Formats: sequence, C-alpha cells, structure tokens
Amino acid sequence: MDQKYQSCQVNFSESFCLSPMQVMTQNELYYIFEFLCFKDIANCSQVSKHWKKISEKYFKLLRSFTIQKTFDIDAFLALIPLLQIQELRFQTLINNPTEIMPLLQKVMPTVKLLEINFNIEEPQLISFLLTKIAQTFPSVESFKYFGKMINEENLLIFNKFLSLRELYLLEDCYFEGRCFNSLRPLEVLVIHSHFVRFQNIQGFLRTCKSLKKITLDLEEYEEKEISDLVEILKDYKLVSIDLKYCNNIQNEHLLSLKNQTQIQNLSLRKAYEISGGAYAEFFEKKFQDLEKLKLPMNNGINRHGLLNIANGCKNLRILDLTWCENIEDSRGIYEIFLRCGKLEKISIVGIKKATEAAFPVIKEFYESKNKIKIAMLNEEEKEEVKKELRKIWEREIGKQKDFKFYKCLKFIDATKCDFVPDEVFLLLLLINPRIDARNYYEEKVQFPRYQEVNYDYV
Repeated sequence: MDQKYQSCQVNFSESFCLSPMQVMTQNELYYIFEFLCFKDIANCSQVSKHWKKISEKYFKLLRSFTIQKTFDIDAFLALIPLLQIQELRFQTLINNPTEIMPLLQKVMPTVKLLEINFNIEEPQLISFLLTKIAQTFPSVESFKYFGKMINEENLLIFNKFLSLRELYLLEDCYFEGRCFNSLRPLEVLVIHSHFVRFQNIQGFLRTCKSLKKITLDLEEYEEKEISDLVEILKDYKLVSIDLKYCNNIQNEHLLSLKNQTQIQNLSLRKAYEISGGAYAEFFEKKFQDLEKLKLPMNNGINRHGLLNIANGCKNLRILDLTWCENIEDSRGIYEIFLRCGKLEKISIVGIKKATEAAFPVIKEFYESKNKIKIAMLNEEEKEEVKKELRKIWEREIGKQKDFKFYKCLKFIDATKCDFVPDEVFLLLLLINPRIDARNYYEEKVQFPRYQEVNYDYV
C-alpha cells in the first residue's frame, strides 16, 4: 500500500474511531444525565469505570430532586448511599402508604427541604407516616405539606422535626389548628386554610419571637381579631407578610405596620376597606428592601399611593395591581416604571384608565408622532423607530438614573385594559425583545410573521 494512504489510514483511525467513553467530557455527560431518569443513569455507570466514576460524582453533586409519577423507586433506593440531596419534592399524589414505605425504611440526613402531597384521610395512618418521615429526614428545616389534617393532634408530630424552621400547610381543608399553641417556634408559617381560627394560633404567635414570614387567610377573621393580630405582628421584624381575603382590614390596621420598613414581600388581597389616603400615608415610609408588592383587588389604591410607592420602593421587582379599579389615570404607573428600575413583572389587569401614557418613552413617542401601525413596519423601519425611542430616552428621560430603559422588565399583563393598544407592547418589544406582554385578550403580543408569496403561481 502507498505510504501516503497508510498515513491517512492511521490518522483516520486516531481521529474518528475513538469510543464515546474517551471523547465525551465530564460536563458533556452531566448535560446528558439531566435528561435521564435515575435508572438510566445507573445503567450508564456500568458502561465503563470512567463513566461509573463520573456518574457517582454526578449523584454526589445533585442537590435537588423531584419524584414524579413514573419514578423508579428501586433505582432511587440503590443510589441513596451516594446521594447528598438537600431538596426533595414528591410531585406525585400519594394515595397509598405502600408507595413510599420502602423509602421510609432509609435515612436521608442531608435533606433540608421536603415537599410531600398526601391524599390519605385516616388520621392514624397520617400520624404514622409523618412519624416515619421525621425519622427518615431528621434534618428537615423546611416542610411543605399538601394533605388533609383530619386529626388536630397530627400537627404536634411536626415537633419531632427537631431542625424545623419553616412550615407550609398548603391544603385548604377543614382544620382549625387547635394544637398550634403547642407547636415549637418557627421562622416561617404559611397557612392556606381559612378555617384556622385566630384564638388557636394567638398564643403561638405571641411566643414565636423568631417569626420572619407569615401567610394567613383572614376570610373568617373579625375586625377585633385582626386588630389583635396586627398588634402582635407590629413588634416583629418581619420580611414577608402575606394576608389573603382581607375583607375586614381597616386603615388603622395597615398603618400599624408602617414601621416594618425592612419588609421584602407584602401582599394584601381584597382589602376593600383601606382608603387611598391610608395607602398614601403608609407608603410615605421608605421601604428600600421591598421587592414584591401585591395589592390585587384593592380599590383604595390610587395615583397618590402609586407615586409614594415609586418614590419609596426603588428596589421593587414584582408589582400586582390586578383590578385596582380606582386608579384614576396613568401617571402613577408611569412613575413606577420611571423610578423602580429593577421592575421585572407588573400586572395592571382591569385598570380601565391605563393608556399608552403609562409607559415612559412610549408616551413621549406618541406625543411627538402620529400613531403608526408598528405591526406593518419592515425591518428597516423598525430600526428607525428603535433609534427614535432611544433618542427620546437619552434626550428627555435619560437623566433619571433609576430608569433602565425596560432592561429588567420580563412580564407585563394588561388583560382587560381597554385603552392600552397592542402597538404599545410592540414598541416595548422593540426596546426589549425578551418581554412577555399580554394584551386585552390575555394573548401574548408578538410581531406578525409575513410569508413571502410566489406570484408566479398566483
């Protein structure tokens, strides 16, 4: 054979006949493992010593895992000695205890967050399972529990989780919480059931000095009970207050919390009785740490309240003004965009007075030009519009240091906003194509894609 072809044959063999075990890097295998179930990864570990070493290292680095309906529990049990999972979620609904009993025979001391969903109604069986879970996961700090609390005494089993700091009771079932006063102190308490009575948790809240986050459903609370609740909470340094169905919350209740300036998340749902003046006075305080503000169906919020929010909540990332129907014009929303430069998500659903004047730069664009059909522009015309928008920003608004020209904005919902046309959202997309904008019909706004027509066949 010719020497030239011999050398080519050698090079071909060296370059193209290597096995995947030798070619694929550790990171490439990690990426592939993300799409495989535990059983398939375990099979990969049997391919070679090299792959076994990489798969074992992958399992040791795995920190979060979700158990789904098609989960192979036998493969999972075989790998428990290698796992150092810190977050474990049971996405599937557990109807029969035999489904997880093999797992509850093990011990997983590294798990810090546990999320589980029971569909079991026998009180003694629930007590047994919770006790076994406490033994299997002795280091759990955050427990998210979806399940029925048929027996009030089941709540006391959470005291067996010696490291528990966060308790989420996320099932809206008939559960009055009569044993809450015997529960150990927590940092986070989330209760979705509206049947839990205030007198049953009052003692717990008074002694739980470590409390930082609280979520309660106030639908059944009387005005006097809300007054007592606020009196307790105002002395704490809370970072999250989430109160749902605040039908009986009055102005004085809101104002009692205005010294909680360190708060990061504030949510008041259906606080019908709070006036615009109370909101304006409350937000005169500077809430520099506030990142999430949700005020859905609060008819009291108006322009003055929004102006104070814009001035005092500069780090706001999420704002929910769904069906705040008494906002009288676009000025307050305009100032929110202008001064809250980190804003990522905003909902103005149902605000009838919102118009294009609610959006900095776009307002000035419409004032300086006739309304044009943005959707009909070609690529060159779009570039011209983008240049014009940037000029307006630099000339008229750029001096506002907080305004980042919609760089952080990811989502805006303007469903049922009668006077915010789709052209506004198309202009936003010219500024930042990553924005997910929803129009009056809750449709995602996108530029139309026109297909070229071959007129030779027409």
